[in-house]
Amino acid sequence: MRFIAIILFFTTAFAAHAQQGVVHGILNDAATQQPAPYVYIKNGKQVIAVTDSLGRFRFNLPYGKYSLSFEGIGYKTLMRTVTVSQPDMEINPDIEPYTNVLTQVVVSASRHEKKISQEVVSLNIIKPDLIMNTNSVDLADVVNRVPGVNVVDGQPTIRGGVGFSYNTGSRVMVLLDDMPLMGPEVGDVQWRFLPIEAADQIEVVKGTNSVLYGSSALNGSINVRTGWPTKKPETKVTFFQGVYQNPKRLQQVWWKTGSQPNQSGTFFSHKQQFGNFDLVWTGNIYTQNSYLQQADNNRARMYIKTRYRDQKIKGLSYGVNINMLMEKTGRFYLWQDGDTNIFKPYGGEADQFPFFMLSIDPHITYEKKNGTRHALKMRYYDLVRYPDKIRFPIGRGANAQILAIDYSFKKIFFKNFISTTGTYLTFWGAHSNNYPGKFKGLSGAAYSQLEYLKSRWSAVAGFRYEINALGVLKKTPRPLFRSGINYKVAKKTHLRLSYGEGYRFPTIAERYVQDLASDLPIYPNSDLKSEFGWSGEFGVNQGFTVGGFNGYIDYAAYWMEYTDMIEYTFKQWYPPQQPGDPLGLGFKPINIGRARVAGMEASISGEGKIGNVLVRTLGGFTYSYPINLVYDTAARTPSNYVKKFFSNTKKADSADVINMLPYRNRSLLKWDIDATYKRFTIGYSIFFYGVNENIDLFLLYLVPGLKRFQERVGPGDWIHNIRFQWKASNVITAGFMVNNLLNHEYAIRPAKPDAPRNFLVQVRYEIR
Repeated sequence: MRFIAIILFFTTAFAAHAQQGVVHGILNDAATQQPAPYVYIKNGKQVIAVTDSLGRFRFNLPYGKYSLSFEGIGYKTLMRTVTVSQPDMEINPDIEPYTNVLTQVVVSASRHEKKISQEVVSLNIIKPDLIMNTNSVDLADVVNRVPGVNVVDGQPTIRGGVGFSYNTGSRVMVLLDDMPLMGPEVGDVQWRFLPIEAADQIEVVKGTNSVLYGSSALNGSINVRTGWPTKKPETKVTFFQGVYQNPKRLQQVWWKTGSQPNQSGTFFSHKQQFGNFDLVWTGNIYTQNSYLQQADNNRARMYIKTRYRDQKIKGLSYGVNINMLMEKTGRFYLWQDGDTNIFKPYGGEADQFPFFMLSIDPHITYEKKNGTRHALKMRYYDLVRYPDKIRFPIGRGANAQILAIDYSFKKIFFKNFISTTGTYLTFWGAHSNNYPGKFKGLSGAAYSQLEYLKSRWSAVAGFRYEINALGVLKKTPRPLFRSGINYKVAKKTHLRLSYGEGYRFPTIAERYVQDLASDLPIYPNSDLKSEFGWSGEFGVNQGFTVGGFNGYIDYAAYWMEYTDMIEYTFKQWYPPQQPGDPLGLGFKPINIGRARVAGMEASISGEGKIGNVLVRTLGGFTYSYPINLVYDTAARTPSNYVKKFFSNTKKADSADVINMLPYRNRSLLKWDIDATYKRFTIGYSIFFYGVNENIDLFLLYLVPGLKRFQERVGPGDWIHNIRFQWKASNVITAGFMVNNLLNHEYAIRPAKPDAPRNFLVQVRYEIR
């Protein structure tokens, strides 16, 4: 009996060990929900199956737990843990495609979908991977990684077209789903209001885009395009915690007796279809105990996006989007000094501004199968700034609203022509203790653009006419025009040439606000004129493919001219303009007259597999030469300007520095790359910010330590960041990041230091 029992034991054990299960299913493309054909399925290094032309697969495995990989050309490696515990198992995973940058589709430069290689202007795309991998906490963090683009303390500038004006009167238009989202009274960019966790794609257009989007697009536009759900629900949650290290010079540490500066937050998004109803729900909570004294930031935001796809009327869809933000943040204007008190505010106190922002966006779209499309979008935007009653008992609060209506009509005719025509109308009102009385205004515009797309050619021509009213009706001097052409020279080589005109209408803040920045007065200027300008560009886009990696190298030479450019200038104004200020010394916006900014930019973008490693990269170098043509009359002649352009590439002559437009980085290098192998990713980014060569002389000598600090900078600042990620399971990813790796002391904007070295831990949860 004992012998029989032993035999039965080993026989049963062997049978259990040898028992196998059949695993089968369909592998789908996560983006299109179509079958993913010819993808290899591996158990370790062994190929156990290949999906067929319909994405179907089938294989046998003994009972047990396995870590399988799905690998195919054009797709990111999918790691999937499978436990085989029954004779028949069905799994239907989704595999993420990697982006083919040569065929990416954009809308911002044309108001309809178009391949990036066919565009007539320079344009960069940011995908969600870069946002998540770098743990960007607002749109400014993301945009700062784009070549040629810089966000200086909230002020966006593209290729040196903008200086610094405390984020007042932006020349870069920021849009949310193709509609402008600019501050009603200040004309500023509320970076933290943009729902980047819902972003499907961020498009940065370089060069004037006023024909399509109007005032404030004089230097370019940034469009945050949010996505819609697919057939499968998608949920993402990100938790992160970071801490700022002490700077190299320990005497600068003001938090010795308190907690170490830190930040933490949670971002979430959920997308799901309920029959014909689409729902997107996202939000974030963020807390920063800042390394800048009294500049802490606390905020909570929620974004809801809806759409109903009508089944009775094919092509008709409608819905309402809602975005809300509550925030309290400290505004750090200037340091106390550029040495031991670099992280303390000038005057001993930083302003504390509680905000509430709300936008409600109804939308309706009707599109026929022949490509004809009617789109009506509306936006109610409300901003409330609560006063700091302790420091300013009389209050410095503000309340402003915008009601915007945008209608566009797209039609395709003669197969090769696409016309986009529309109207844009806004009404707004604002009141504050910072300016006298209440203000109401309106603007109305009509625009039209015609495109020709055939074979190797892409051409565009458009115009816009706009009126603005702020007390007095103001018209653009004439319609604004744009034109451009793109020619496909070879299979992956495109040449482009473009010209575009733009303008910017002065804001309430620039004309009427009397305020303080670290106890330094800001004066109004009710006589400001509208800015006008144009930009031209010649570019070459060369695509390339190496194995499974595809990308492009882009070169652009650009030229921007401005008339009546508005710049905040710090000097002594006579007579004194503010009670209690006997010197009349402070900031004031003025029309400086003619200005020119020209330069060159080389960039690279790509994504794909090199061997078994998925590589993504975005980078470029920009050099510009910004000149005030009122001061430098010789440079008005293009030949003289070009000579100075090249003679000042390394170090500008002192005589030419005085004639430069202030607060610009003439040299700017940005490059980001990451590599993924199976479950591990390593990323690295490097930035070079050329020194601000021209700063208002009064400010340079008035702010303690600013002149010495600028002299220490030399030609500029190099900043290094590094990051690591580990995909712990199908749904959990852990990351570790080090920003400002070398703990470099620097200030992109004069008199406001940037962060010392900081560490951050991130955990992401994703399920589909």
